[in-house]
Amino acid sequence: MYLKWTSDFIKFLSEQNHTIEEVLAHLVLRAMVPLQATSAFISILDNQNSIVVVGRFGIPEETSGSYDERFQL
Repeated sequence: MYLKWTSDFIKFLSEQNHTIEEVLAHLVLRAMVPLQATSAFISILDNQNSIVVVGRFGIPEETSGSYDERFQL
């Protein structure tokens, strides 16, 4: 069922180097359409045991601005 969206996403990734925000935008606007996603984010666990947001799409600035960019574990 999701094979078409997955293959489109893989093709998108292979076409050129994209920014994290471009990848997230493609996920939300194209690949996750059947799930009715409206936003996505990527975070990493750094060497200080903190979760750090490194990219986001579809999350309004006033919403994301009210949260810390780093969460200590």
